[in-house]
Amino acid sequence: MKRPLQLCLYALLLLGCPAVVFAQETPIEELAAKLRTNGGQPAKALRERFESARSVTVRFHDGNANRALGTVVDPSGLVLAKLSDVEEISGLKAVLGNMNRVPARIVARDAVNDLALVKVEAEGLPSVSLEGEIPELPMGTMLYALGHDRTLFRIGVVSALAREIKKPTGKMGVIVGKGVKEGGVRIREVLPQGGAAAVGVKAGDIMLAVNGEPVEFPQDVTKLVDRHFEGETITVRIRREEDELELNVKLSAASKLFEADDVETFMPGEISGRVSGFERVIQHDMPLDPQAMGGPVWDLDGHLVGINIARVNRVTTYALSLDVVKKSVAQMRAEAAKSETKK
Repeated sequence: MKRPLQLCLYALLLLGCPAVVFAQETPIEELAAKLRTNGGQPAKALRERFESARSVTVRFHDGNANRALGTVVDPSGLVLAKLSDVEEISGLKAVLGNMNRVPARIVARDAVNDLALVKVEAEGLPSVSLEGEIPELPMGTMLYALGHDRTLFRIGVVSALAREIKKPTGKMGVIVGKGVKEGGVRIREVLPQGGAAAVGVKAGDIMLAVNGEPVEFPQDVTKLVDRHFEGETITVRIRREEDELELNVKLSAASKLFEADDVETFMPGEISGRVSGFERVIQHDMPLDPQAMGGPVWDLDGHLVGINIARVNRVTTYALSLDVVKKSVAQMRAEAAKSETKK
């Protein structure tokens, strides 16, 4: 009963908020803080920033559809993007702010934060500045970013304090029973969404070893698997009747295998393939598609505050904070320069 009551109260609050109407354009810096909570007025004041935002944001295309956004960080054609999105695109191409389509290639990677440094075949591009102070972002701070097709701004607020998002331990997607007399642990159930099911593990199989280490009890399996994270691959040896098989199983997060209590995660809407394991993120509620990840995020004063990195659920998006972005770009530029020297 609590949730309907909360929703009703929230609706009443919204209906009770007076709209603020201005007779002429008002620069965002001149708006009083209390007026920045009215959605229509900030959008109106941000129109003049639209073209400059488009000019520093590129679209990565697979020939049929938009797959990701990128942020130009150097006029020579260096673009920051979400690694797990762009590395999957065959024949990577970028659509620039002037709508020119140019070839692109990944020149460095930051696997920890799921970032790629991409070189597009163009120079003299408008770019964001990574210099200057990092703005403070208390909860409720209004932010804006471009949607995946770069035709509209999205506006939202910081909905949680900046923090690290740890990578969850990985799960095979099996439920194990007791150890068996002949050695090993019987698999009672195989979850259809898991990596074990994907490689053909079946209920009734006997698990003999994980990464070469024998298992005799269920807790042995848990201990060995929990050393690894979502997205990693482990080797599992199983016995099926008279045969022994060795299989490579990709691990998933538990939230992707079991029915979760968090209903928001399962509301309609796409989410990003990778949503965890980031050094420091800003959480906000802008309505963005996963294809908008990699694009820049600004506060209402026009300060760059981060790069969108993961659509987590229908009401939550993570952006890598600017301090993480600065460090990552510096490291990847050094990596790219070293690779060029070796050629």
